[in-house]
Amino acid sequence: MIGRWKSWRRRLREDSYAKSSFGLREFVYLDEVCVTSLLSSRLGKLPSEFTDGLTRAKKAELSPQVEANAATIFKARVGGKWESSWTEDSKVVSKATIQATFKRLYESEMDSFVMRPPRAGEVPPSLKRMREVLDADSDGAVPWMQSPDNMKRGRLAEFEVELEADPIFRVSAFVTALTSLANESKQIRASIKSKDFDDATELNQILDMMMSGLVPLKCRVVDYVALGEGDNFFIAHRRAAEAFSESRPDSTPIYLVGVAEEGLFWKDVRRVLFSGSKFRVLCRLNNDGLTRSWSPVKLVDVFGDVAPQVRGQMNNLGPTVLNAMLTGSARREAIAERRISALKDFSSTLARECEVALTETDKISLELIAAENAEHLTGVAESKKAFSPLVAYIESRSLGELNPVVVSQLRMKTLREWGFVSGGFQGKATLDVTSDEDSDALFIDGEIVAIYW
Repeated sequence: MIGRWKSWRRRLREDSYAKSSFGLREFVYLDEVCVTSLLSSRLGKLPSEFTDGLTRAKKAELSPQVEANAATIFKARVGGKWESSWTEDSKVVSKATIQATFKRLYESEMDSFVMRPPRAGEVPPSLKRMREVLDADSDGAVPWMQSPDNMKRGRLAEFEVELEADPIFRVSAFVTALTSLANESKQIRASIKSKDFDDATELNQILDMMMSGLVPLKCRVVDYVALGEGDNFFIAHRRAAEAFSESRPDSTPIYLVGVAEEGLFWKDVRRVLFSGSKFRVLCRLNNDGLTRSWSPVKLVDVFGDVAPQVRGQMNNLGPTVLNAMLTGSARREAIAERRISALKDFSSTLARECEVALTETDKISLELIAAENAEHLTGVAESKKAFSPLVAYIESRSLGELNPVVVSQLRMKTLREWGFVSGGFQGKATLDVTSDEDSDALFIDGEIVAIYW
Protein backbone atom coordinates (compact mmCIF):
# COMPACT_ATOMS: atom_id res chain seq x y z
CA MET A 1 0.00 0.00 0.00
CA ILE A 2 2.75 2.46 0.95
CA GLY A 3 4.69 1.50 -2.19
CA ARG A 4 1.72 2.23 -4.41
CA TRP A 5 1.18 5.61 -2.73
CA LYS A 6 4.83 6.60 -3.36
CA SER A 7 4.53 5.48 -6.96
CA TRP A 8 1.44 7.69 -7.40
CA ARG A 9 3.24 10.69 -5.91
CA ARG A 10 6.24 10.15 -8.21
CA ARG A 11 4.01 9.97 -11.31
CA LEU A 12 2.25 13.14 -10.17
CA ARG A 13 5.56 14.99 -9.93
CA GLU A 14 6.76 13.69 -13.29
CA ASP A 15 3.52 14.71 -15.00
CA SER A 16 3.73 18.16 -13.43
CA TYR A 17 7.30 18.62 -14.66
CA ALA A 18 6.43 17.36 -18.15
CA LYS A 19 3.65 19.94 -18.42
CA SER A 20 5.96 22.75 -17.32
CA SER A 21 7.14 25.11 -20.04
CA PHE A 22 10.59 25.53 -18.48
CA GLY A 23 13.15 23.53 -16.58
CA LEU A 24 15.17 24.48 -13.54
CA ARG A 25 15.23 28.14 -12.59
CA GLU A 26 17.52 29.82 -10.05
CA PHE A 27 16.70 33.33 -8.91
CA VAL A 28 19.20 36.04 -8.08
CA TYR A 29 16.49 38.70 -7.64
CA LEU A 30 12.74 38.41 -7.02
CA ASP A 31 10.25 41.12 -6.08
CA GLU A 32 7.66 39.22 -4.03
CA VAL A 33 5.30 42.18 -3.68
CA CYS A 34 5.26 42.77 -7.42
CA VAL A 35 4.71 39.09 -8.26
CA THR A 36 1.87 38.74 -5.74
CA SER A 37 0.25 41.96 -6.90
CA LEU A 38 0.33 41.00 -10.59
CA LEU A 39 -1.08 37.54 -10.00
CA SER A 40 -3.74 38.79 -7.57
CA SER A 41 -4.97 41.25 -10.18
CA ARG A 42 -5.70 38.26 -12.43
CA LEU A 43 -6.88 35.58 -10.01
CA GLY A 44 -8.10 37.50 -6.98
CA LYS A 45 -7.43 35.40 -3.89
CA LEU A 46 -4.19 33.44 -3.86
CA PRO A 47 -3.98 30.09 -2.03
CA SER A 48 -1.41 29.87 0.72
CA GLU A 49 -1.44 26.05 0.85
CA PHE A 50 -2.06 23.19 -1.57
CA THR A 51 -3.46 19.82 -0.52
CA ASP A 52 -2.98 16.58 -2.47
CA GLY A 53 -5.22 13.69 -1.30
CA LEU A 54 -5.48 9.98 -1.95
CA THR A 55 -8.48 7.92 -0.75
CA ARG A 56 -8.65 4.12 -0.70
CA ALA A 57 -11.79 2.08 0.25
CA LYS A 58 -12.29 -1.63 0.83
CA LYS A 59 -15.51 -3.58 1.41
CA ALA A 60 -15.96 -7.14 2.76
CA GLU A 61 -19.17 -9.24 2.84
CA LEU A 62 -19.95 -12.70 4.32
CA SER A 63 -23.28 -14.54 3.63
CA PRO A 64 -23.44 -18.03 5.26
CA GLN A 65 -26.49 -20.21 4.41
CA VAL A 66 -27.74 -23.53 5.78
CA GLU A 67 -30.35 -25.53 3.88
CA ALA A 68 -32.30 -28.58 5.23
CA ASN A 69 -34.42 -30.92 3.17
CA ALA A 70 -36.67 -33.35 5.03
CA ALA A 71 -37.72 -35.75 2.32
CA THR A 72 -39.82 -33.81 -0.17
CA ILE A 73 -42.52 -32.67 2.21
CA PHE A 74 -40.72 -30.02 4.28
CA LYS A 75 -37.89 -27.72 3.12
CA ALA A 76 -36.21 -24.95 5.23
CA ARG A 77 -33.29 -22.46 4.66
CA VAL A 78 -31.45 -20.59 7.39
CA GLY A 79 -29.04 -17.75 6.37
CA GLY A 80 -27.11 -14.75 7.74
CA LYS A 81 -25.17 -11.80 6.30
CA TRP A 82 -22.10 -9.87 7.67
CA GLU A 83 -20.61 -6.81 5.95
CA SER A 84 -17.68 -4.48 6.78
CA SER A 85 -15.98 -1.54 5.00
CA TRP A 86 -12.58 0.20 5.42
CA THR A 87 -11.51 3.61 4.14
CA GLU A 88 -8.02 5.22 4.14
CA ASP A 89 -7.34 8.92 3.43
CA SER A 90 -3.81 10.23 2.73
CA LYS A 91 -3.24 13.99 2.50
CA VAL A 92 -0.10 15.98 1.71
CA VAL A 93 -0.21 19.70 2.50
CA SER A 94 2.25 21.89 0.52
CA LYS A 95 2.92 25.47 1.53
CA ALA A 96 2.84 27.97 -1.33
CA THR A 97 6.21 29.74 -1.85
CA ILE A 98 7.03 32.85 -3.82
CA GLN A 99 8.77 30.65 -6.43
CA ALA A 100 5.54 28.71 -6.94
CA THR A 101 3.60 31.97 -7.19
CA PHE A 102 6.04 33.25 -9.79
CA LYS A 103 5.64 30.02 -11.76
CA ARG A 104 1.87 30.49 -11.86
CA LEU A 105 2.29 34.11 -12.96
CA TYR A 106 4.80 33.18 -15.66
CA GLU A 107 2.75 30.33 -17.10
CA SER A 108 -0.48 32.31 -17.07
CA GLU A 109 1.02 35.39 -18.76
CA MET A 110 3.79 34.07 -21.03
CA ASP A 111 1.55 33.97 -24.11
CA SER A 112 0.85 37.69 -23.72
CA PHE A 113 4.49 38.82 -23.27
CA VAL A 114 5.23 41.70 -25.60
CA MET A 115 8.69 40.19 -26.10
CA ARG A 116 10.40 37.01 -24.95
CA PRO A 117 13.36 34.81 -25.98
CA PRO A 118 12.59 32.04 -28.50
CA ARG A 119 11.76 28.65 -27.10
CA ALA A 120 13.28 25.38 -28.24
CA GLY A 121 12.10 24.45 -31.72
CA GLU A 122 10.91 27.93 -32.73
CA VAL A 123 12.24 29.16 -36.09
CA PRO A 124 12.28 32.70 -37.53
CA PRO A 125 9.35 33.72 -39.76
CA SER A 126 9.69 34.07 -43.51
CA LEU A 127 11.42 37.07 -45.01
CA LYS A 128 8.09 38.20 -46.48
CA ARG A 129 6.46 38.24 -43.02
CA MET A 130 9.37 40.16 -41.56
CA ARG A 131 9.15 42.76 -44.34
CA GLU A 132 5.46 43.18 -43.53
CA VAL A 133 6.40 44.00 -39.94
CA LEU A 134 9.11 46.32 -41.21
CA ASP A 135 6.59 48.16 -43.40
CA ALA A 136 4.17 48.43 -40.44
CA ASP A 137 1.59 46.40 -42.35
CA SER A 138 1.39 43.71 -39.68
CA ASP A 139 1.67 43.26 -35.94
CA GLY A 140 4.90 42.04 -34.44
CA ALA A 141 5.98 38.43 -34.80
CA VAL A 142 6.91 37.55 -31.21
CA PRO A 143 9.55 36.48 -30.34
CA TRP A 144 11.37 37.44 -33.54
CA MET A 145 10.23 40.98 -34.32
CA GLN A 146 8.30 43.71 -32.60
CA SER A 147 7.29 47.26 -33.37
CA PRO A 148 8.05 49.89 -30.70
CA ASP A 149 4.40 50.95 -31.03
CA ASN A 150 3.41 47.68 -29.35
CA MET A 151 5.76 48.24 -26.42
CA LYS A 152 3.10 49.77 -24.20
CA ARG A 153 3.51 50.78 -20.57
CA GLY A 154 2.44 48.02 -18.19
CA ARG A 155 3.07 45.06 -20.51
CA LEU A 156 5.33 42.22 -19.41
CA ALA A 157 8.49 41.33 -21.31
CA GLU A 158 11.31 38.85 -20.84
CA PHE A 159 14.85 39.42 -22.12
CA GLU A 160 18.19 37.70 -21.93
CA VAL A 161 20.78 40.28 -20.88
CA GLU A 162 24.33 40.80 -19.73
CA LEU A 163 23.55 41.80 -16.16
CA GLU A 164 25.47 44.89 -15.06
CA ALA A 165 24.96 47.82 -12.75
CA ASP A 166 24.88 51.34 -14.13
CA PRO A 167 28.26 53.15 -14.08
CA ILE A 168 27.17 55.44 -11.25
CA PHE A 169 26.56 52.44 -8.95
CA ARG A 170 29.89 50.92 -9.97
CA VAL A 171 31.60 54.16 -8.99
CA SER A 172 29.80 54.14 -5.64
CA ALA A 173 30.74 50.49 -5.00
CA PHE A 174 34.38 51.21 -5.85
CA VAL A 175 34.56 54.21 -3.54
CA THR A 176 32.86 52.24 -0.75
CA ALA A 177 35.38 49.39 -1.06
CA LEU A 178 38.32 51.81 -1.24
CA THR A 179 37.12 53.72 1.83
CA SER A 180 36.68 50.50 3.79
CA LEU A 181 40.17 49.28 2.86
CA ALA A 182 41.72 52.67 3.66
CA ASN A 183 40.10 52.70 7.10
CA GLU A 184 41.44 49.23 7.84
CA SER A 185 44.94 49.58 6.37
CA LYS A 186 47.33 52.40 7.26
CA GLN A 187 49.50 51.55 4.25
CA ILE A 188 46.66 52.04 1.79
CA ARG A 189 45.52 55.18 3.59
CA ALA A 190 49.01 56.65 3.37
CA SER A 191 49.20 55.98 -0.39
CA ILE A 192 46.06 58.06 -1.04
CA LYS A 193 46.21 61.82 -0.99
CA SER A 194 44.20 63.20 1.90
CA LYS A 195 42.23 65.62 -0.28
CA ASP A 196 41.41 62.94 -2.87
CA PHE A 197 40.27 60.59 -0.12
CA ASP A 198 38.04 63.23 1.48
CA ASP A 199 36.55 64.17 -1.91
CA ALA A 200 35.84 60.53 -2.73
CA THR A 201 34.21 59.94 0.65
CA GLU A 202 32.02 63.02 0.28
CA LEU A 203 31.02 61.99 -3.25
CA ASN A 204 30.07 58.53 -2.06
CA GLN A 205 27.89 59.93 0.73
CA ILE A 206 25.99 62.01 -1.82
CA LEU A 207 25.52 59.02 -4.12
CA ASP A 208 24.30 56.79 -1.29
CA MET A 209 21.80 59.39 -0.19
CA MET A 210 20.46 59.93 -3.71
CA MET A 211 20.17 56.23 -4.59
CA SER A 212 18.33 55.44 -1.33
CA GLY A 213 19.03 51.70 -1.38
CA LEU A 214 18.18 51.31 -5.07
CA VAL A 215 20.52 49.69 -7.59
CA PRO A 216 20.32 51.19 -11.09
CA LEU A 217 20.80 48.52 -13.76
CA LYS A 218 21.98 49.01 -17.31
CA CYS A 219 22.00 45.63 -19.06
CA ARG A 220 22.80 45.04 -22.71
CA VAL A 221 20.10 42.94 -24.37
CA VAL A 222 21.90 39.93 -25.83
CA ASP A 223 19.59 38.61 -28.55
CA TYR A 224 17.86 41.75 -29.83
CA VAL A 225 18.88 44.86 -31.75
CA ALA A 226 16.99 47.81 -33.19
CA LEU A 227 16.96 47.85 -37.01
CA GLY A 228 16.27 51.04 -38.93
CA GLU A 229 17.22 54.69 -39.02
CA GLY A 230 16.15 57.65 -36.91
CA ASP A 231 12.76 57.07 -35.34
CA ASN A 232 11.78 54.44 -37.92
CA PHE A 233 13.06 51.25 -36.37
CA PHE A 234 11.83 47.94 -35.04
CA ILE A 235 13.14 45.37 -32.58
CA ALA A 236 14.50 42.20 -34.17
CA HIS A 237 16.08 39.02 -32.91
CA ARG A 238 19.61 38.59 -34.20
CA ARG A 239 18.69 35.35 -36.00
CA ALA A 240 15.84 37.13 -37.74
CA ALA A 241 18.04 40.12 -38.58
CA GLU A 242 20.50 37.86 -40.38
CA ALA A 243 17.80 36.97 -42.91
CA PHE A 244 17.99 40.48 -44.37
CA SER A 245 21.57 39.77 -45.54
CA GLU A 246 22.80 42.68 -47.69
CA SER A 247 19.55 44.62 -47.43
CA ARG A 248 19.70 44.62 -43.64
CA PRO A 249 19.08 48.09 -42.14
CA ASP A 250 21.51 49.68 -39.70
CA SER A 251 21.45 48.08 -36.25
CA THR A 252 21.51 49.84 -32.88
CA PRO A 253 22.24 48.15 -29.52
CA ILE A 254 19.42 47.92 -26.99
CA TYR A 255 19.82 48.21 -23.22
CA LEU A 256 17.32 47.17 -20.57
CA VAL A 257 17.43 49.77 -17.80
CA GLY A 258 15.66 50.02 -14.49
CA VAL A 259 16.16 50.12 -10.75
CA ALA A 260 16.18 47.20 -8.33
CA GLU A 261 16.05 47.15 -4.55
CA GLU A 262 19.36 46.03 -3.11
CA GLY A 263 17.64 44.19 -0.26
CA LEU A 264 15.70 41.95 -2.68
CA PHE A 265 18.76 40.35 -4.26
CA TRP A 266 19.05 36.71 -3.27
CA LYS A 267 22.81 36.76 -3.83
CA ASP A 268 25.50 39.29 -2.99
CA VAL A 269 25.28 42.03 -5.61
CA ARG A 270 29.05 41.89 -6.06
CA ARG A 271 28.71 38.34 -7.36
CA VAL A 272 26.14 39.10 -10.03
CA LEU A 273 26.42 42.78 -10.99
CA PHE A 274 30.13 43.01 -11.81
CA SER A 275 30.76 39.82 -13.79
CA GLY A 276 28.83 40.56 -16.99
CA SER A 277 27.12 37.15 -16.79
CA LYS A 278 24.01 36.41 -18.81
CA PHE A 279 20.65 36.20 -17.04
CA ARG A 280 17.00 36.40 -17.93
CA VAL A 281 14.98 39.32 -16.69
CA LEU A 282 11.21 39.57 -16.40
CA CYS A 283 10.14 43.20 -16.32
CA ARG A 284 7.09 45.39 -16.68
CA LEU A 285 7.51 48.30 -19.06
CA ASN A 286 7.58 51.73 -17.44
CA ASN A 287 7.17 53.75 -20.65
CA ASP A 288 5.71 53.41 -24.11
CA GLY A 289 8.23 52.43 -26.78
CA LEU A 290 11.98 52.89 -26.48
CA THR A 291 13.90 55.95 -25.33
CA ARG A 292 17.33 57.41 -26.05
CA SER A 293 18.08 58.53 -22.49
CA TRP A 294 17.25 57.60 -18.93
CA SER A 295 17.99 58.75 -15.40
CA PRO A 296 19.80 56.13 -13.25
CA VAL A 297 19.36 58.14 -10.04
CA LYS A 298 15.64 58.78 -9.72
CA LEU A 299 16.03 61.47 -7.07
CA VAL A 300 17.66 63.81 -9.61
CA ASP A 301 14.30 64.09 -11.36
CA VAL A 302 13.31 66.38 -8.48
CA PHE A 303 15.87 68.89 -9.78
CA GLY A 304 14.50 68.71 -13.31
CA ASP A 305 12.66 72.06 -13.27
CA VAL A 306 14.52 73.85 -10.48
CA ALA A 307 18.12 73.03 -11.42
CA PRO A 308 18.29 71.11 -14.72
CA GLN A 309 22.09 71.43 -14.85
CA VAL A 310 22.35 69.37 -11.63
CA ARG A 311 20.26 66.64 -13.20
CA GLY A 312 22.50 66.51 -16.26
CA GLN A 313 25.68 66.45 -14.20
CA MET A 314 24.46 63.62 -11.98
CA ASN A 315 23.31 61.52 -14.95
CA ASN A 316 26.73 61.88 -16.56
CA LEU A 317 28.67 61.44 -13.33
CA GLY A 318 29.04 57.66 -13.52
CA PRO A 319 30.33 57.42 -17.11
CA THR A 320 32.56 60.48 -16.63
CA VAL A 321 34.27 59.17 -13.48
CA LEU A 322 34.66 55.64 -14.85
CA ASN A 323 36.11 56.94 -18.09
CA ALA A 324 38.52 59.17 -16.16
CA MET A 325 39.66 56.22 -14.05
CA LEU A 326 40.03 54.04 -17.14
CA THR A 327 41.88 56.76 -19.06
CA GLY A 328 44.29 57.40 -16.20
CA SER A 329 45.05 53.71 -15.78
CA ALA A 330 45.49 53.18 -19.50
CA ARG A 331 47.76 56.22 -19.82
CA ARG A 332 49.98 55.02 -16.98
CA GLU A 333 50.27 51.61 -18.65
CA ALA A 334 51.03 53.22 -22.01
CA ILE A 335 53.79 55.37 -20.50
CA ALA A 336 55.34 52.34 -18.79
CA GLU A 337 55.29 50.36 -22.04
CA ARG A 338 56.81 53.32 -23.90
CA ARG A 339 59.67 53.54 -21.41
CA ILE A 340 60.40 49.82 -21.74
CA SER A 341 60.30 50.03 -25.54
CA ALA A 342 62.72 52.97 -25.50
CA LEU A 343 65.22 51.07 -23.34
CA LYS A 344 64.94 47.96 -25.52
CA ASP A 345 65.57 50.07 -28.63
CA PHE A 346 68.61 51.64 -26.97
CA SER A 347 70.11 48.27 -26.01
CA SER A 348 69.69 46.76 -29.49
CA THR A 349 71.13 49.88 -31.18
CA LEU A 350 74.09 50.00 -28.78
CA ALA A 351 74.84 46.30 -29.35
CA ARG A 352 74.74 46.82 -33.13
CA GLU A 353 77.03 49.89 -32.96
CA CYS A 354 79.51 48.01 -30.77
CA GLU A 355 79.29 44.84 -32.92
CA VAL A 356 77.99 42.71 -30.07
CA ALA A 357 75.95 39.69 -31.20
CA LEU A 358 73.00 39.17 -28.90
CA THR A 359 71.49 35.72 -28.41
CA GLU A 360 67.83 35.13 -27.61
CA THR A 361 68.81 34.69 -23.97
CA ASP A 362 70.58 38.06 -24.05
CA LYS A 363 67.50 39.76 -25.53
CA ILE A 364 65.25 38.32 -22.82
CA SER A 365 67.70 39.42 -20.12
CA LEU A 366 67.90 42.95 -21.55
CA GLU A 367 64.10 43.17 -21.67
CA LEU A 368 63.88 42.18 -18.01
CA ILE A 369 66.52 44.77 -17.10
CA ALA A 370 64.58 47.40 -19.07
CA ALA A 371 61.35 46.56 -17.24
CA GLU A 372 63.06 46.74 -13.84
CA ASN A 373 64.62 50.16 -14.51
CA ALA A 374 61.95 51.82 -16.66
CA GLU A 375 60.64 53.87 -13.73
CA HIS A 376 63.89 55.88 -13.73
CA LEU A 377 63.34 57.08 -17.30
CA THR A 378 61.73 60.39 -16.34
CA GLY A 379 64.16 62.95 -17.79
CA VAL A 380 67.72 63.55 -19.00
CA ALA A 381 69.37 63.68 -15.59
CA GLU A 382 67.48 60.72 -14.13
CA SER A 383 67.82 58.56 -17.27
CA LYS A 384 71.36 57.42 -16.43
CA LYS A 385 69.94 55.12 -13.73
CA ALA A 386 67.82 53.45 -16.39
CA PHE A 387 70.53 53.15 -19.08
CA SER A 388 73.51 52.14 -16.91
CA PRO A 389 72.44 48.50 -16.23
CA LEU A 390 71.88 47.95 -19.97
CA VAL A 391 75.26 49.44 -20.83
CA ALA A 392 76.94 47.21 -18.23
CA TYR A 393 75.26 44.07 -19.59
CA ILE A 394 76.27 44.79 -23.21
CA GLU A 395 79.80 45.70 -22.13
CA SER A 396 80.07 42.28 -20.41
CA ARG A 397 79.32 40.65 -23.79
CA SER A 398 81.82 42.76 -25.75
CA LEU A 399 85.56 42.19 -26.25
CA GLY A 400 86.52 45.48 -24.60
CA GLU A 401 85.21 48.63 -22.96
CA LEU A 402 82.49 50.60 -24.72
CA ASN A 403 83.18 54.10 -26.01
CA PRO A 404 81.52 56.49 -23.52
CA VAL A 405 80.97 59.09 -26.25
CA VAL A 406 79.01 56.60 -28.36
CA VAL A 407 76.98 55.56 -25.32
CA SER A 408 76.16 59.19 -24.47
CA GLN A 409 75.17 60.03 -28.05
CA LEU A 410 72.88 56.99 -28.33
CA ARG A 411 71.32 57.80 -24.98
CA MET A 412 70.43 61.36 -26.05
CA LYS A 413 69.21 60.12 -29.44
CA THR A 414 66.87 57.64 -27.72
CA LEU A 415 65.50 60.32 -25.40
CA ARG A 416 64.74 62.62 -28.34
CA GLU A 417 63.18 59.98 -30.58
CA TRP A 418 60.95 58.59 -27.84
CA GLY A 419 59.85 62.00 -26.58
CA PHE A 420 61.74 62.15 -23.29
CA VAL A 421 63.10 65.60 -22.47
CA SER A 422 63.90 67.49 -19.32
CA GLY A 423 60.82 67.53 -17.11
CA GLY A 424 59.55 64.09 -17.93
CA PHE A 425 57.56 62.31 -20.60
CA GLN A 426 56.17 64.62 -23.29
CA GLY A 427 55.12 62.16 -25.97
CA LYS A 428 51.52 61.09 -26.34
CA ALA A 429 50.81 57.40 -26.04
CA THR A 430 48.23 55.91 -28.33
CA LEU A 431 45.21 55.08 -26.17
CA ASP A 432 42.18 53.09 -27.11
CA VAL A 433 39.77 54.26 -24.44
CA THR A 434 36.08 54.46 -25.18
CA SER A 435 33.34 55.90 -23.06
CA ASP A 436 31.09 53.55 -21.17
CA GLU A 437 28.09 55.29 -22.66
CA ASP A 438 26.90 54.40 -26.16
CA SER A 439 25.42 57.61 -27.54
CA ASP A 440 23.43 55.72 -30.19
CA ALA A 441 21.94 53.12 -27.85
CA LEU A 442 18.22 52.69 -27.26
CA PHE A 443 16.77 51.98 -23.82
CA ILE A 444 13.88 49.83 -22.64
CA ASP A 445 12.86 51.21 -19.25
CA GLY A 446 11.29 48.48 -17.14
CA GLU A 447 10.22 47.69 -13.59
CA ILE A 448 12.37 44.70 -12.61
CA VAL A 449 10.20 41.79 -11.44
CA ALA A 450 12.70 38.90 -11.41
CA ILE A 451 16.23 38.05 -12.48
CA TYR A 452 17.09 34.38 -12.95
CA TRP A 453 18.95 31.85 -15.03
